[in-house]
Amino acid sequence: MSLKRYLIKRGITYIVVFVVAITIVWALVRFAPGDPGLTAVMRSFMAPGVRYTEEQIEEFKQRARAMLGLDLPLHEQYILFWARLLQGDLGWSMYYSAPVAPKLVEVLTYDLILITPAVIVSWFLGNWIGALAARHRKLDRVFIPIIYVLTSIPYFLLGLAFAYILGVV
Repeated sequence: MSLKRYLIKRGITYIVVFVVAITIVWALVRFAPGDPGLTAVMRSFMAPGVRYTEEQIEEFKQRARAMLGLDLPLHEQYILFWARLLQGDLGWSMYYSAPVAPKLVEVLTYDLILITPAVIVSWFLGNWIGALAARHRKLDRVFIPIIYVLTSIPYFLLGLAFAYILGVV
């Protein structure tokens, strides 16, 4: 199989997996128990400590459902979801009462600050250990069991161990 065909096949597979995964997430959120409109009302529209009548609550709820697009049929919600997603509009966070995209950029900045040095160090360390193991066959017998043990430990436990060992109090 040629490289071009392989890359096209791989690209199509990635696109299909992306669409299916995003669709599953959309469906899980839409069909989750509870009423997002009521949640939005409680967080956004209603002042704490104020008593509201049932009609006012229902009006707030209808307004919130319209604002979130929940008053539309499901197929229109799905199409609108994809249209907004492809434009980079990730919606409004009910928790932070702010757009999601800037909040996501803020969090990803900290992730990149942590991930970038870790990837660079692990790349250099892995290549150095690999070169040593290739050059000195006896070291290979030492490194292989250690690497097998380290790769079999779940990452969260390894992270906790490193945080405990290397952490500064």
